[in-house]
Amino acid sequence: PLSHLMPFAMKKKSFKKYTIFNLVLKYLLNNAKIIHVFTHTEKDALRSLGITSEIRIITFGIYPEDIVSQNQQKDIDSFCIKKPYIIFLGRLDIYQKGIDILIDGFKQYMNISTKFTLVICGQDYQNGKKFIENKISDIDNSEKIIFLGEVTDEEKNLLIEKAEAFIYPSRFDGPPRPVRFAISKKQRVLISYQSNLVDNLEKYGWGLQFEANSQSIYKCLLDFEASSSILPTYKEPMEILSWNRLTLEYEKMYKNLYIS
Repeated sequence: PLSHLMPFAMKKKSFKKYTIFNLVLKYLLNNAKIIHVFTHTEKDALRSLGITSEIRIITFGIYPEDIVSQNQQKDIDSFCIKKPYIIFLGRLDIYQKGIDILIDGFKQYMNISTKFTLVICGQDYQNGKKFIENKISDIDNSEKIIFLGEVTDEEKNLLIEKAEAFIYPSRFDGPPRPVRFAISKKQRVLISYQSNLVDNLEKYGWGLQFEANSQSIYKCLLDFEASSSILPTYKEPMEILSWNRLTLEYEKMYKNLYIS
């Protein structure tokens, strides 16, 4: 389903989606031998819609080329960003990517602490750039939120590698490459469960997870500030997200499907 049956996804054009789901998709899914999802969050969403078929959970992997460190020609000082900072990088789809709740959550965080600066960058999408600029302009202490807009691949690498953490508050996703890219750079990540990447992210020492709402983002930022130096022992991402390992899981699933 690639996250499109998760609650926040179903809320967009909900009448049309639920009509098609009840008339067609529910029957097809309940007659499927196996449904593949990425996380327990996505599995729970299907169960809440009355889907009873067998569900297999296999996540998505890291691209090997993402791991290779690139030579940086620019310096982070050229962006005039005060460290330490937390960065969001992705398509500026306000609703899906949760950029509105990210800014609202960071605004709440600034009422308690001003340790972190928030950096937002990405390609414009359906006037997302204008929405962000307007929302930031209404905030006191707005210098703590830096909006860079679209950046180059070189700048993306530099900004992520120098950040304190990468944040991704998506309302539904399946699963986002920017997060996998950040993890491949061994960057700490703060992501919503609805980003739909991997279960139990905390136990690998990769970062923290939260529900996709501003209050949970605010609490996650405070928790990260308090615990960033004492996160669990870091587990090498390629041990979990290597395509060499995940391909075997996919192959096994398809073989079992063929045999049955």
